[in-house]
Amino acid sequence: MKGNHQAQPQVLSDFVVEVRYHAIGRFLDRKGGWADDLSQKLSLPEWTVGGDVLEVRSEAPGENAFVGLKRSGFHCMDISTRDYFADRGGRFLRALFSLEGFPAGLQTDRIGVRSRFFYGFGADFAELRKRYCQRYLTMPQAAMDLIGGELVDIGGHLNFKDTIGNFNTMSGPMNADQARELLGRNKDFVVPPVGLFYDIDYWKQPVGQQRADELGVFMGQAAAAAWERAERIRSLVFREGL
Repeated sequence: MKGNHQAQPQVLSDFVVEVRYHAIGRFLDRKGGWADDLSQKLSLPEWTVGGDVLEVRSEAPGENAFVGLKRSGFHCMDISTRDYFADRGGRFLRALFSLEGFPAGLQTDRIGVRSRFFYGFGADFAELRKRYCQRYLTMPQAAMDLIGGELVDIGGHLNFKDTIGNFNTMSGPMNADQARELLGRNKDFVVPPVGLFYDIDYWKQPVGQQRADELGVFMGQAAAAAWERAERIRSLVFREGL
């Protein structure tokens, strides 16, 4: 998809939901059957089984899911619609809880939903750095004067909470090589030369046993809020004029 900072930019994306829980001892005896069952339920034909984790994945890079002794999760990248991750992630959670012998009520320690975006920018790195500094992560002139150097790069971690849960963020202007590395793309993957990177990790520590639908609600809310925030920050930084 072609575009620039005046129109819709090219965007690369990466999403993962991970559930951490008390160890499931029966995993060690059932992991082979669970891998086969999960592969069929998610239509992910490739699978491998290791000592404490199993993985199912698409033939081409794009989607994978894993189940382990103490954690399970689903991952997808470069999706075309906002609902896709929540729909597929919900399907994963339902499939997970339907595995024979998997606890119906899971003693959950943590659930996290991480969303990462890289928005291609239609000008050079210096211009994007200037807009990011002026409009999002500002640095007072007094601080610049105190340091007494030329700013060549900037990025920052900001952590928040809202009615959905806690969320940790990292953002900044970025070149293609760094974005390719952070998003796990191979060296031949085409990435915009300059762009805005935004990483948002929603998490909470539920109390008591959790069902698939309860975890799914949090996942859907967190994914929707992350996408909306990323779009608002992209619009703020990329807009023309003051």
